[in-house]
Amino acid sequence: MRDLGLTLAGGGNRSFYQQALLEAWGERLWSRVAAASCVSAGAAIAVLSLSGRGAPARLHWDGLRRGITKNLDVSRLLRGERIAPHGPIYRSTIVHALQDGGLEQLRATPFPIWVLCSIPPKQLPITVATWLGLGAYSLEKRWNPRQLHPKLGAQLGFRELVFDARDCTTPDEVADLVVASSSTPPFTPVGRFRGQTLLDGGICDNVPAALVERDARVKQTLVLLTRPYPAGVAGEHGKRLYLEPSARVPIERWDYREVAPVEETLELGRSDAALYTPRLERWLESLLAEPGLTAVRDRAEARFVHLDAALAAAELIEEGPVVDVGSGGGSPGIPIAAVRPDLRVDLLEAQQRKCVFLESVSQAFPNVRVVCGRAEEHGREDGRDGYGAAVAQALAPPPAALEWCLPLARPGGRVVLLAGEVDLAQLSAVAAAVGGAQPEVIPLTGFERRSLVVVSKAAPTPARFPRRPGLARKRPLA
Repeated sequence: MRDLGLTLAGGGNRSFYQQALLEAWGERLWSRVAAASCVSAGAAIAVLSLSGRGAPARLHWDGLRRGITKNLDVSRLLRGERIAPHGPIYRSTIVHALQDGGLEQLRATPFPIWVLCSIPPKQLPITVATWLGLGAYSLEKRWNPRQLHPKLGAQLGFRELVFDARDCTTPDEVADLVVASSSTPPFTPVGRFRGQTLLDGGICDNVPAALVERDARVKQTLVLLTRPYPAGVAGEHGKRLYLEPSARVPIERWDYREVAPVEETLELGRSDAALYTPRLERWLESLLAEPGLTAVRDRAEARFVHLDAALAAAELIEEGPVVDVGSGGGSPGIPIAAVRPDLRVDLLEAQQRKCVFLESVSQAFPNVRVVCGRAEEHGREDGRDGYGAAVAQALAPPPAALEWCLPLARPGGRVVLLAGEVDLAQLSAVAAAVGGAQPEVIPLTGFERRSLVVVSKAAPTPARFPRRPGLARKRPLA
């Protein structure tokens, strides 16, 4: 059944990360795609992947870069060449991918491959339009690093123009289209396709997910980004799932030097392609099999409660280390550790039997440590002010859980509670007493009467907190 939209964002050479993802997922992904959209270097990766000749094209690209030591070389002008070598190499790589049956395979793709280009404002000379469009795109990224879909280009008069790559009849025509969608002088030339002068499609939208959603068959959209965004930007938003690299992509956008870290970028993509699914599946199975760790017995419900909610919490974590307070069976700590391998995650659990279970399942996660102890004691000793984020699920009523978690977060950090219905006035009173800011309650989409409570650590916790074991439950602060 084809019901998936696939969007490949732009990103220059960072798009090799996308190529590694697509190679790893293969036909499991392509068999579901109803429509694809792409822009700039994302369009090049779409062509390389769907032509079936991604590997030989990459080898061709490697050969053409041999001996290049500078991305911008003034001496090239003295030889009558462009200051940057990118344009001819980029174009030749696309054409090479479409040899030996590659074009025929691309044209036989059973879904549209929408490639986005930008039409510059007619009243502007192309040189002025180029600097205006690319400058506006760069400036908007700096102004608002959380924005996935730029708007300034459209406000300045740039317009979208979209083509289906399958309609191209020769390798050169496909190359013209991809180069036009990637037109970023001085690295690549001004684009010209079917009589139109065009610039990089990213000026209008560097993540063109809306294009595939015009297709009625598309029920959900997978968006492959090429750089990490601030916490909470990527992830699930409505029917879109934005996937970002788990770490900074090693290569720069237009690094064509022979020594550019291409293989390191591909390796990051291969690593992320696994998405830690086997580990999470083993953990989920263990959680259901071990008595007393969760009241949930149905596997689908377990995934919903212990995995999906935890991943929603992970999107709110900006920095580590992280402590999962009252970890029990390992949720939300283990899912967070899986999707944030850059952060250390401590699983804090008071019951020895559960600690033994956590030690066994955490061995697959090198960034996880089990701490066997009470939250009240850890918050007075080694753990006090020791974490960028403290998280908890089903630990205690939210006022008690907040009293235990806030002392563990350092000033500037935050607490994230997975909770049911909450009394905001009660939580506000507890937060004020223990050093927290005003709580924010975020409903969990698809989780009836469940929410995420986020409390930033605004000030040091007074010395009398946390109170001795049991008091937070017996005598809540509010």
